[in-house]
Amino acid sequence: YDQLLVKAYNTAGAINNVRNDLQDAQYFFHKGLQLGKQYPTHIYNSKLMSNMALLYIYLEDWPKALRIIEKAKKLYFKSGLLQDDAIGILYINESFTHLSSGDVTNGRIAYEKAKALDSDRVSARYKILLFRTYSDVLLAEGDFNKALRVTNQCLQAPNIEKYTLQNGQCYLNRALANIGLHHDDAILDDLERAFSIFEVVGSRSWKVLGLKTLAEYYESQGDLDTALNYYKQYYRGNKALLFDKRQSDIFLLEQDYATTTLAKENELLNTEKDLNGLLLQKEQLRNRIVVALIIMVSISAVLLAIRLRSIQSKNKALLTQSTTCELTGLYNRRYLEQLLTQPMQFNTSQFGISLVILDLDHF
Repeated sequence: YDQLLVKAYNTAGAINNVRNDLQDAQYFFHKGLQLGKQYPTHIYNSKLMSNMALLYIYLEDWPKALRIIEKAKKLYFKSGLLQDDAIGILYINESFTHLSSGDVTNGRIAYEKAKALDSDRVSARYKILLFRTYSDVLLAEGDFNKALRVTNQCLQAPNIEKYTLQNGQCYLNRALANIGLHHDDAILDDLERAFSIFEVVGSRSWKVLGLKTLAEYYESQGDLDTALNYYKQYYRGNKALLFDKRQSDIFLLEQDYATTTLAKENELLNTEKDLNGLLLQKEQLRNRIVVALIIMVSISAVLLAIRLRSIQSKNKALLTQSTTCELTGLYNRRYLEQLLTQPMQFNTSQFGISLVILDLDHF
Protein backbone atom coordinates (compact mmCIF):
# COMPACT_ATOMS: atom_id res chain seq x y z
CA TYR A 1 0.00 0.00 0.00
CA ASP A 2 2.76 2.47 0.96
CA GLN A 3 4.75 1.78 -2.21
CA LEU A 4 1.64 2.39 -4.33
CA LEU A 5 0.97 5.54 -2.33
CA VAL A 6 4.47 6.83 -3.21
CA LYS A 7 3.50 6.49 -6.90
CA ALA A 8 0.17 8.20 -6.26
CA TYR A 9 1.87 11.18 -4.59
CA ASN A 10 4.21 11.45 -7.59
CA THR A 11 1.29 11.40 -10.05
CA ALA A 12 -0.70 13.98 -8.07
CA GLY A 13 2.36 16.23 -7.85
CA ALA A 14 3.10 15.86 -11.57
CA ILE A 15 -0.49 16.83 -12.50
CA ASN A 16 -0.30 19.94 -10.32
CA ASN A 17 3.13 20.68 -11.82
CA VAL A 18 1.68 20.80 -15.33
CA ARG A 19 -1.22 22.94 -14.12
CA ASN A 20 1.29 25.18 -12.31
CA ASP A 21 -0.51 24.70 -9.00
CA LEU A 22 2.94 24.72 -7.49
CA GLN A 23 1.99 24.79 -3.83
CA ASP A 24 -0.18 21.67 -4.21
CA ALA A 25 2.57 20.04 -6.29
CA GLN A 26 5.12 20.73 -3.54
CA TYR A 27 2.78 19.29 -0.93
CA PHE A 28 2.41 15.99 -2.80
CA PHE A 29 6.11 15.73 -3.65
CA HIS A 30 7.09 16.34 -0.02
CA LYS A 31 4.58 13.72 1.16
CA GLY A 32 5.93 11.24 -1.37
CA LEU A 33 9.56 11.88 -0.46
CA GLN A 34 8.84 11.53 3.27
CA LEU A 35 7.08 8.22 2.67
CA GLY A 36 9.78 7.12 0.22
CA LYS A 37 12.41 7.30 2.98
CA GLN A 38 10.94 4.03 4.29
CA TYR A 39 11.77 2.40 0.93
CA PRO A 40 15.28 3.67 -0.04
CA THR A 41 15.52 1.55 -3.22
CA HIS A 42 12.12 2.60 -4.61
CA ILE A 43 12.60 4.00 -8.15
CA TYR A 44 9.90 6.61 -7.48
CA ASN A 45 12.19 8.36 -4.99
CA SER A 46 14.23 9.44 -8.01
CA LYS A 47 11.12 10.29 -10.05
CA LEU A 48 9.69 12.37 -7.18
CA MET A 49 12.96 14.28 -6.91
CA SER A 50 13.03 14.69 -10.70
CA ASN A 51 9.54 16.20 -10.70
CA MET A 52 10.52 18.39 -7.74
CA ALA A 53 13.36 19.71 -9.91
CA LEU A 54 10.83 20.40 -12.68
CA LEU A 55 8.83 22.42 -10.18
CA TYR A 56 11.86 24.65 -9.54
CA ILE A 57 12.30 24.95 -13.30
CA TYR A 58 8.78 26.38 -13.43
CA LEU A 59 9.78 28.67 -10.55
CA GLU A 60 12.85 29.67 -12.61
CA ASP A 61 15.12 28.89 -9.67
CA TRP A 62 17.82 27.36 -11.89
CA PRO A 63 20.56 26.70 -9.25
CA LYS A 64 18.15 24.89 -6.94
CA ALA A 65 16.69 22.92 -9.86
CA LEU A 66 20.19 21.71 -10.80
CA ARG A 67 20.99 20.74 -7.18
CA ILE A 68 17.79 18.70 -6.96
CA ILE A 69 18.51 17.03 -10.32
CA GLU A 70 21.88 15.89 -8.91
CA LYS A 71 20.10 14.44 -5.87
CA ALA A 72 17.63 12.68 -8.18
CA LYS A 73 20.52 11.12 -10.11
CA LYS A 74 22.04 9.74 -6.89
CA LEU A 75 18.66 8.30 -5.84
CA TYR A 76 18.23 6.78 -9.31
CA PHE A 77 21.55 4.91 -9.20
CA LYS A 78 20.95 3.95 -5.55
CA SER A 79 17.64 2.29 -6.44
CA GLY A 80 19.33 -0.30 -8.65
CA LEU A 81 16.20 -0.40 -10.85
CA LEU A 82 17.80 1.08 -13.94
CA GLN A 83 15.32 2.57 -16.43
CA ASP A 84 16.70 4.53 -19.39
CA ASP A 85 13.60 6.75 -19.52
CA ALA A 86 13.96 7.79 -15.87
CA ILE A 87 17.61 8.87 -16.00
CA GLY A 88 17.16 10.25 -19.52
CA ILE A 89 14.38 12.62 -18.44
CA LEU A 90 16.72 13.87 -15.71
CA TYR A 91 19.28 14.75 -18.40
CA ILE A 92 16.52 16.39 -20.49
CA ASN A 93 15.42 18.53 -17.52
CA GLU A 94 19.07 19.33 -16.81
CA SER A 95 19.52 20.46 -20.43
CA PHE A 96 16.42 22.67 -20.26
CA THR A 97 17.63 24.22 -16.98
CA HIS A 98 21.08 25.03 -18.37
CA LEU A 99 19.59 26.49 -21.56
CA SER A 100 17.08 28.59 -19.60
CA SER A 101 19.87 30.01 -17.44
CA GLY A 102 21.93 30.85 -20.56
CA ASP A 103 24.45 28.01 -20.27
CA VAL A 104 24.23 26.66 -23.82
CA THR A 105 27.38 24.49 -23.59
CA ASN A 106 26.21 22.43 -20.61
CA GLY A 107 22.72 22.39 -22.09
CA ARG A 108 24.03 20.54 -25.15
CA ILE A 109 26.19 18.22 -23.01
CA ALA A 110 23.14 17.16 -20.97
CA TYR A 111 21.13 16.66 -24.18
CA GLU A 112 23.87 14.42 -25.65
CA LYS A 113 23.73 12.26 -22.52
CA ALA A 114 19.97 11.92 -22.94
CA LYS A 115 20.38 11.17 -26.66
CA ALA A 116 22.88 8.39 -25.87
CA LEU A 117 20.09 6.52 -24.07
CA ASP A 118 17.82 6.49 -27.14
CA SER A 119 17.03 2.89 -28.06
CA ASP A 120 14.15 0.45 -28.53
CA ARG A 121 13.83 0.26 -24.74
CA VAL A 122 12.63 3.86 -24.31
CA SER A 123 9.04 5.05 -24.75
CA ALA A 124 7.59 7.03 -27.65
CA ARG A 125 7.15 9.98 -25.26
CA TYR A 126 10.88 9.93 -24.51
CA LYS A 127 11.72 10.09 -28.23
CA ILE A 128 9.40 13.10 -28.63
CA LEU A 129 11.03 14.78 -25.62
CA LEU A 130 14.40 14.28 -27.32
CA PHE A 131 13.12 16.09 -30.44
CA ARG A 132 11.84 18.96 -28.33
CA THR A 133 15.05 19.19 -26.28
CA TYR A 134 17.23 19.08 -29.39
CA SER A 135 15.18 21.93 -30.89
CA ASP A 136 15.67 23.87 -27.61
CA VAL A 137 19.45 23.40 -27.96
CA LEU A 138 19.48 24.44 -31.63
CA LEU A 139 17.34 27.54 -30.93
CA ALA A 140 19.73 28.53 -28.13
CA GLU A 141 22.68 28.03 -30.48
CA GLY A 142 20.97 30.07 -33.21
CA ASP A 143 20.82 27.22 -35.73
CA PHE A 144 17.25 28.00 -36.87
CA ASN A 145 17.32 25.90 -40.06
CA LYS A 146 18.19 22.71 -38.19
CA ALA A 147 15.78 23.64 -35.40
CA LEU A 148 13.00 23.89 -38.00
CA ARG A 149 13.81 20.42 -39.35
CA VAL A 150 13.85 18.91 -35.86
CA THR A 151 10.53 20.48 -34.85
CA ASN A 152 8.98 19.14 -38.06
CA GLN A 153 10.26 15.68 -37.09
CA CYS A 154 8.70 16.16 -33.68
CA LEU A 155 5.32 17.18 -35.11
CA GLN A 156 5.39 14.24 -37.54
CA ALA A 157 6.26 11.66 -34.87
CA PRO A 158 3.78 8.75 -34.52
CA ASN A 159 0.89 9.51 -32.13
CA ILE A 160 2.24 12.99 -31.34
CA GLU A 161 -1.33 14.08 -30.53
CA LYS A 162 -1.32 11.77 -27.52
CA TYR A 163 1.48 13.79 -25.94
CA THR A 164 -0.39 17.07 -25.78
CA LEU A 165 2.06 19.24 -23.86
CA GLN A 166 5.06 18.16 -25.97
CA ASN A 167 2.96 18.69 -29.12
CA GLY A 168 2.32 22.30 -28.09
CA GLN A 169 5.99 22.82 -27.19
CA CYS A 170 7.09 21.62 -30.64
CA TYR A 171 4.61 23.99 -32.33
CA LEU A 172 6.01 26.83 -30.21
CA ASN A 173 9.61 25.91 -31.07
CA ARG A 174 8.75 25.71 -34.78
CA ALA A 175 7.26 29.19 -34.56
CA LEU A 176 10.43 30.44 -32.82
CA ALA A 177 12.57 28.84 -35.53
CA ASN A 178 10.49 30.54 -38.24
CA ILE A 179 10.77 33.84 -36.39
CA GLY A 180 14.55 33.40 -36.44
CA LEU A 181 14.35 32.68 -40.19
CA HIS A 182 11.83 35.51 -40.80
CA HIS A 183 9.29 33.10 -42.36
CA ASP A 184 6.28 35.18 -41.41
CA ASP A 185 3.71 33.08 -43.25
CA ALA A 186 3.90 30.07 -40.87
CA ILE A 187 4.49 31.75 -37.52
CA LEU A 188 1.03 32.90 -36.49
CA ASP A 189 -0.66 29.57 -37.13
CA ASP A 190 1.91 27.66 -35.04
CA LEU A 191 1.75 30.18 -32.19
CA GLU A 192 -2.02 30.02 -32.03
CA ARG A 193 -1.98 26.21 -32.13
CA ALA A 194 0.59 26.11 -29.35
CA PHE A 195 -1.40 28.62 -27.31
CA SER A 196 -4.66 26.67 -27.69
CA ILE A 197 -2.94 23.40 -26.73
CA PHE A 198 -1.43 24.97 -23.60
CA GLU A 199 -4.89 26.29 -22.73
CA VAL A 200 -6.37 22.79 -23.06
CA VAL A 201 -3.59 21.21 -21.00
CA GLY A 202 -3.92 23.92 -18.37
CA SER A 203 -0.18 24.60 -18.25
CA ARG A 204 -0.18 28.23 -17.23
CA SER A 205 3.57 28.76 -17.51
CA TRP A 206 3.65 27.59 -21.14
CA LYS A 207 0.46 29.52 -21.84
CA VAL A 208 2.10 32.68 -20.50
CA LEU A 209 5.17 32.01 -22.65
CA GLY A 210 2.88 31.58 -25.68
CA LEU A 211 1.13 34.89 -24.91
CA LYS A 212 4.46 36.66 -24.68
CA THR A 213 5.64 35.19 -27.99
CA LEU A 214 2.37 36.17 -29.69
CA ALA A 215 2.62 39.71 -28.33
CA GLU A 216 6.22 40.05 -29.52
CA TYR A 217 5.27 38.67 -32.94
CA TYR A 218 2.38 41.09 -33.47
CA GLU A 219 4.54 43.93 -32.23
CA SER A 220 7.21 43.01 -34.80
CA GLN A 221 4.47 43.04 -37.48
CA GLY A 222 3.31 46.50 -36.47
CA ASP A 223 -0.09 45.32 -35.23
CA LEU A 224 0.24 47.18 -31.96
CA ASP A 225 -3.39 46.85 -30.84
CA THR A 226 -3.30 43.06 -31.04
CA ALA A 227 0.17 43.07 -29.48
CA LEU A 228 -1.12 45.19 -26.60
CA ASN A 229 -4.03 42.81 -26.06
CA TYR A 230 -1.66 39.83 -25.80
CA TYR A 231 0.74 41.79 -23.59
CA LYS A 232 -2.16 42.50 -21.20
CA GLN A 233 -3.05 38.81 -21.10
CA TYR A 234 0.61 37.96 -20.61
CA TYR A 235 0.84 40.49 -17.76
CA ARG A 236 -2.22 39.04 -15.98
CA GLY A 237 -1.02 35.47 -16.44
CA ASN A 238 2.51 36.27 -15.36
CA LYS A 239 1.21 38.12 -12.31
CA ALA A 240 -0.77 35.03 -11.31
CA LEU A 241 2.31 32.88 -11.78
CA LEU A 242 4.41 35.24 -9.69
CA PHE A 243 1.81 34.99 -6.93
CA ASP A 244 1.96 31.18 -7.14
CA LYS A 245 5.73 31.34 -7.01
CA ARG A 246 5.57 33.52 -3.91
CA GLN A 247 3.10 31.11 -2.32
CA SER A 248 5.44 28.28 -3.24
CA ASP A 249 8.34 30.09 -1.59
CA ILE A 250 6.22 30.57 1.53
CA PHE A 251 5.36 26.87 1.50
CA LEU A 252 9.05 26.02 1.27
CA LEU A 253 9.85 28.34 4.16
CA GLU A 254 7.12 26.67 6.21
CA GLN A 255 8.49 23.25 5.28
CA ASP A 256 12.03 24.31 6.17
CA TYR A 257 10.83 25.76 9.48
CA ALA A 258 8.85 22.62 10.24
CA THR A 259 11.82 20.45 9.31
CA THR A 260 14.19 22.55 11.45
CA THR A 261 11.77 22.53 14.38
CA LEU A 262 11.30 18.78 14.08
CA ALA A 263 15.05 18.29 13.90
CA LYS A 264 15.54 20.36 17.08
CA GLU A 265 12.75 18.46 18.85
CA ASN A 266 14.35 15.17 17.80
CA GLU A 267 17.71 16.44 19.00
CA LEU A 268 16.18 17.41 22.35
CA LEU A 269 14.46 14.03 22.64
CA ASN A 270 17.70 12.27 21.79
CA THR A 271 19.53 14.35 24.40
CA GLU A 272 16.90 13.49 27.02
CA LYS A 273 17.12 9.86 25.97
CA ASP A 274 20.92 9.93 26.31
CA LEU A 275 20.62 11.63 29.71
CA ASN A 276 18.11 9.04 30.92
CA GLY A 277 20.42 6.35 29.63
CA LEU A 278 23.34 7.83 31.57
CA LEU A 279 21.22 8.06 34.73
CA LEU A 280 20.16 4.45 34.27
CA GLN A 281 23.77 3.41 33.77
CA LYS A 282 24.72 5.36 36.90
CA GLU A 283 22.00 3.63 38.91
CA GLN A 284 22.99 0.24 37.54
CA LEU A 285 26.64 0.95 38.38
CA ARG A 286 25.66 1.99 41.89
CA ASN A 287 23.65 -1.20 42.33
CA ARG A 288 26.53 -3.29 41.03
CA ILE A 289 28.92 -1.57 43.48
CA VAL A 290 26.52 -2.22 46.40
CA VAL A 291 26.10 -5.85 45.40
CA ALA A 292 29.88 -6.24 45.03
CA LEU A 293 30.45 -4.69 48.48
CA ILE A 294 27.85 -6.98 50.03
CA ILE A 295 29.49 -9.99 48.42
CA MET A 296 32.95 -8.85 49.55
CA VAL A 297 31.75 -8.23 53.13
CA SER A 298 29.99 -11.60 53.18
CA ILE A 299 33.07 -13.39 51.91
CA SER A 300 35.23 -11.52 54.45
CA ALA A 301 32.84 -12.44 57.30
CA VAL A 302 32.84 -16.10 56.27
CA LEU A 303 36.63 -16.13 56.02
CA LEU A 304 36.89 -14.36 59.38
CA ALA A 305 34.54 -16.87 61.01
CA ILE A 306 36.55 -19.77 59.58
CA ARG A 307 39.78 -18.15 60.82
CA LEU A 308 38.32 -17.54 64.27
CA ARG A 309 37.10 -21.11 64.54
CA SER A 310 40.53 -22.32 63.51
CA ILE A 311 42.20 -20.11 66.14
CA GLN A 312 39.78 -21.26 68.82
CA SER A 313 40.41 -24.89 67.90
CA LYS A 314 44.17 -24.35 68.07
CA ASN A 315 43.91 -22.49 71.39
CA LYS A 316 41.83 -25.31 72.84
CA ALA A 317 44.38 -27.84 71.67
CA LEU A 318 47.24 -25.76 73.17
CA LEU A 319 45.35 -25.45 76.47
CA THR A 320 44.80 -29.18 76.59
CA GLN A 321 48.46 -29.81 75.83
CA SER A 322 49.62 -27.40 78.55
CA THR A 323 47.33 -28.73 81.31
CA THR A 324 47.37 -32.49 80.61
CA CYS A 325 50.00 -35.17 81.04
CA GLU A 326 50.64 -36.85 77.75
CA LEU A 327 51.51 -40.17 79.37
CA THR A 328 48.51 -40.62 81.66
CA GLY A 329 46.04 -38.14 80.27
CA LEU A 330 45.58 -36.70 83.78
CA TYR A 331 45.61 -33.01 84.66
CA ASN A 332 49.04 -31.80 85.68
CA ARG A 333 50.27 -29.31 88.31
CA ARG A 334 49.72 -26.27 85.99
CA TYR A 335 46.02 -27.12 85.73
CA LEU A 336 45.81 -27.47 89.51
CA GLU A 337 47.46 -24.08 90.06
CA GLN A 338 45.02 -22.43 87.63
CA LEU A 339 42.07 -24.17 89.23
CA LEU A 340 42.98 -23.15 92.78
CA THR A 341 43.26 -19.48 91.83
CA GLN A 342 39.64 -19.45 90.70
CA PRO A 343 36.64 -19.15 93.06
CA MET A 344 34.91 -22.48 93.37
CA GLN A 345 31.41 -23.39 94.47
CA PHE A 346 31.46 -26.22 97.03
CA ASN A 347 28.39 -28.12 98.07
CA THR A 348 28.23 -27.81 101.85
CA SER A 349 27.72 -31.07 103.68
CA GLN A 350 27.96 -32.36 107.18
CA PHE A 351 31.47 -33.60 106.50
CA GLY A 352 32.86 -30.23 105.30
CA ILE A 353 35.64 -30.18 102.73
CA SER A 354 38.22 -32.91 102.17
CA LEU A 355 41.63 -32.62 100.47
CA VAL A 356 43.37 -35.79 99.30
CA ILE A 357 47.07 -35.75 98.51
CA LEU A 358 48.71 -38.73 96.78
CA ASP A 359 52.44 -38.99 96.46
CA LEU A 360 53.82 -41.64 94.05
CA ASP A 361 57.49 -42.38 94.42
CA HIS A 362 59.57 -43.63 91.49
CA PHE A 363 56.68 -43.05 89.14
